Amino acid sequence: MATINWSFYYQQLDKVTPLPVDCGRLCGSKCCTEWDNGAGVYLLPGEEQLFEGLAWCQTVPIPKIEAAFPGEYSYILQCRGKCPRSKRPLLCRTFPLTPHLKDGKDISLVFDEAGWFICPLVQLGELSRLDPRFVRQVLAVWRQLAEDQAIHSYILARSKEIDHSRNAPWKKLFF
Repeated sequence: MATINWSFYYQQLDKVTPLPVDCGRLCGSKCCTEWDNGAGVYLLPGEEQLFEGLAWCQTVPIPKIEAAFPGEYSYILQCRGKCPRSKRPLLCRTFPLTPHLKDGKDISLVFDEAGWFICPLVQLGELSRLDPRFVRQVLAVWRQLAEDQAIHSYILARSKEIDHSRNAPWKKLFF
């Protein structure tokens, strides 16, 4: 696995947000707080090193059998209260979107269904309502990150989960 320059990707996403206004006003900034006891966000491989020993959060290892990144150790970042916006990890910066590999090749973006209960934008389900600058920048970052094998494997596995869940019976209740 190559070393990833996280500050480079963080900077690319610093000045874009899902809406041209503070989307946290819609939901009380739920995704930026510990909205449920023990809730957290996956860290991409190597990203956990940026958060070790910080007072406002903790990195929690995930057992290899449940690892999000095949062949890699996986971690969840759990915030203690509210995270400093300038320090948030990549998956927080790209939320409520997640990458999706169509036919295992081209990366596109879809709403992260894991955010269904906390994000009105996921519930709305219309990418066209998001700030186009945010969508373009998130897509560019994921396409660059997908060049890393571990991250590409994560995107592929996540895409298979998304494709499988599209026909799940519970979806008829909401969509």
